[in-house]
Amino acid sequence: MSTFYPHEVSCPDCSRAFTVDVVWGIHITRLPWARKQILDGTFQVFSCPDCGKSMTVEGPSVYTDFERHHYIAIETSASASWQAAKLKSATRASRRN
Repeated sequence: MSTFYPHEVSCPDCSRAFTVDVVWGIHITRLPWARKQILDGTFQVFSCPDCGKSMTVEGPSVYTDFERHHYIAIETSASASWQAAKLKSATRASRRN
């Protein structure tokens, strides 16, 4: 099952605040449209409802594709280090089991 959570963002151009659904965990076998968007660079790209400015919203998440045997933990560029991200992902995975 894929999970998304509401996240408030602000437009970098007009400062309008609005809420978008950001992925927490994505089971790609059930959402093939999301895989296509990831590959073409349009996944989690949102447009400001006021000025139309596009922005990409990042968030830590887990990507699974069982047909391709993929399990990918994704961190943002704001992560402290790859070691901290690895520990965080392992902790998150153990809570789900």
